[in-house]
Amino acid sequence: MNRYKLIDRVVDMNNTVDITYTDDSNKESSSDGNTNPISKVDVSSIITQVNTTNKPLEIYSQNGNNSKRSFFQRIWGSCCGQRTDIIDLPEHSRKPKTYMAGKNNNTTSETRSNPSYQSSSSTYHGYGYPQSIPDIAPLSKEFFGKKCLVLDLDETLVHSSFEPVSQAHYVIPINIEGVVHNVFVIKRPGVDEFLKRVSEHYEIMIYTASLSKYADPLLDKLDIHQVITKRLFRENCTFHEGHYVKDLSLLNRDINSTIIVDNSPMSYKFHPENAIDCSSFLYDPRDVELWQIGDFLCGIRGCEDVRLVCRHWREWCKNNKSTVPK
Repeated sequence: MNRYKLIDRVVDMNNTVDITYTDDSNKESSSDGNTNPISKVDVSSIITQVNTTNKPLEIYSQNGNNSKRSFFQRIWGSCCGQRTDIIDLPEHSRKPKTYMAGKNNNTTSETRSNPSYQSSSSTYHGYGYPQSIPDIAPLSKEFFGKKCLVLDLDETLVHSSFEPVSQAHYVIPINIEGVVHNVFVIKRPGVDEFLKRVSEHYEIMIYTASLSKYADPLLDKLDIHQVITKRLFRENCTFHEGHYVKDLSLLNRDINSTIIVDNSPMSYKFHPENAIDCSSFLYDPRDVELWQIGDFLCGIRGCEDVRLVCRHWREWCKNNKSTVPK
């Protein structure tokens, strides 16, 4: 009896779960008598929501009841050029890849898996690299003297759902295997003002663990002030211990001048001292956190090393003047 291994990523409104199937009880017979993995797509996995336990969740199917083949496996290949007939852990989660020097990399020709490798911003951490290394040019004259602000998307700037929401600001249609699915998006209160305000003092990048198939058209609508300079997606994240981690050392920016705002601690596991740990936005019209974070970012824009102050952002907000609407 042939056995196969399927890594399935299921995302619901509360958890992000990695599921491993190790038997062939989840196969179905086609009209020609051959057995194939179940083809039902879990479309919700296109969007990444927070894992509230902050632990890699692995569920091993014993009885074959888990029959969904993930959107991650099937759409990853079409979006990123990966083979989907090989059902296994992503290559970059097994071993580091060779990263050769490019015109914007400030490196010599060497393998970045070498622990002694020194990037322009930090020491190589040894956790491997994403499927797609971000190609980010050096800091331009336009942003000279400004720090880099890296923003998460889902549950940080917006909340998205495949369930119809009457209060949705946007509806993003996504074609998945010939079927159009609508994603209903609610903006976090103050997001438009926040992006405009912080863009006066920071270079803004989006770094999301969601797929570009969903995030790109959403950002086209969300970025009304045209202030986002770079968009990074799931293929630019490092798959490490069951989570997609956003590696700030790949952004070609000084690490002491780079801040990430994210609601999931596992997303910034490699650089926790650079993180502003915002709360998850699930739709609360009274939410004021973007005003608070904006106050903090404007207040510390001239600091020498952001790693010394980011963890204290809530304390800073309590002791300084607030722009939160009353």
